[in-house]
Parts: sequence; structure tokens; C-alpha cells
Amino acid sequence: MIPIVIVHEDYNNFLKSSIEITGKNNKIYLIGNESVKQLDSHPSVTYIDIKKYSKLESLKQFQNEFVHEGDKDRRTYMFWFMRMLIMSEFAKEYEFETFFSCDSDNALLINVNNFNFKKDNAITIPEEWEPFYYGASVHSGLINSKFCETYEDLLTEIFIDKKKIDFI
Repeated sequence: MIPIVIVHEDYNNFLKSSIEITGKNNKIYLIGNESVKQLDSHPSVTYIDIKKYSKLESLKQFQNEFVHEGDKDRRTYMFWFMRMLIMSEFAKEYEFETFFSCDSDNALLINVNNFNFKKDNAITIPEEWEPFYYGASVHSGLINSKFCETYEDLLTEIFIDKKKIDFI
């Protein structure tokens, strides 16, 4: 079974809609704060408190070294970068070699276990593709533990070791 993993901090209506639609055909692990715990009442959702991951040494180190260069607030960018580290720790804890990462504003209409994945990592790409359309990302795709390790290595090389700081 390939689980859906959604990391989302604050409750809002689009998250509820996404859970209702995606949860019709998929098992969802929702990692978030207290405000999203109410969605645990959905039969396909298992809520996990995000606080348990805030104590991770890797997260603390990245928070201390993170260089904020974006147009949004620092907290937002930190959350975006840290989601993959949180999902990686979640996968280790629950012993999932692979999982399907789903951003909270995506809705999956079919069971991801019915996808014909040909690789251990795969992103979904919409059939209707527009130039410069950001429809494909790791926030709608199959992720394995090796990808998570590589992602953490890259973050380390950018923000900690500064070997690849010019990537940003």
C-alpha cells in the first residue's frame, strides 16, 4: 500500500476539501498542527502532530543556517523546505520505503496504488500542459527514502556547507 502524506500546518477549507476528495480512494497521513487535527474524523485520515518533528536536529540546524532570499516571509519558505525532511522522518518511523507526497491544495481523484509507476520516484504531470505551468513537482509524486536522503544532502550542501549556495 502506498500512503498519501500531506504536511500542512493551519486548517482551512481547501485542505478539508482536498482531504474529502483524496480520501475517497486513498489512505492519508496528515502531518500538521492542532488546527488540522479535526480532519482525523475522516475515515481515511490518520493525524500526526507536527510538533514531534520540530525537535529533530536536522531541522534545527537548517533553521539556523537557512538563507531567506524569497518574496514571502521566512517562516513560509522554511516550512516549504522542511516538509520533505518531515516526510522523510515520518517514512522512517512508519517504515514506508515509498509514499506519495501530496500538497494540500492538490486533490487526487483516483487511488495512487492504481498508478502504473515505472520508477521508485515519479511525479504526476497534467495531460494539459502549458509552458511555464508549475503542475509537476515532488508535492504530487511518489517519493522513496533514497530521494529523501538526496534532498537532505542537497540542503546540507546549500545551507550548511555552502558548497552549492549559488543554486539559490
